[in-house]
Amino acid sequence: MALISGVRTIQSGKVVVFDQNVADRAHLKSIRGRIAYMPQGLGRNLYPTLSVFENIDFFGRLFGNRLRSAARG
Repeated sequence: MALISGVRTIQSGKVVVFDQNVADRAHLKSIRGRIAYMPQGLGRNLYPTLSVFENIDFFGRLFGNRLRSAARG
């Protein structure tokens, strides 16, 4: 998952997501809003006063993702 999300660097081989190589930084940037990755242990960094949705929304916005309505896709 870390390779798919671009958190770790691909050492060898090829990782293809949505029919393109994630080593292509432009493609990786274009798909980040369509994938989610929560590293094990990161849960210790969540805010206990926020709901699950609020934590996801907060960290999504922190990393440049915008909330989209399910109706709009």
